[in-house]
Amino acid sequence: MCCTVCYYENLHPGHKLIMISDIDVLKKENISLESVKNEFDDISQKIIDLKNKIENEIDKINKLYKKTMDEITKSYL
Repeated sequence: MCCTVCYYENLHPGHKLIMISDIDVLKKENISLESVKNEFDDISQKIIDLKNKIENEIDKINKLYKKTMDEITKSYL
């Protein structure tokens, strides 16, 4: 495996992908399935945290929009 940033953004052209089923290469590169799983779990948690932050900001924007529209409506009434 290599980092997903390298793969998708092509930041480190010399990196290669290693198939998880290729046990010999995994041993040669000193990569364990547990380390890959832990790295994936960390990235997954960061994505979930970012998603939650974005949703919170969207809620704040929606509340501010509603408040502003209510104030505009009151001023016209």
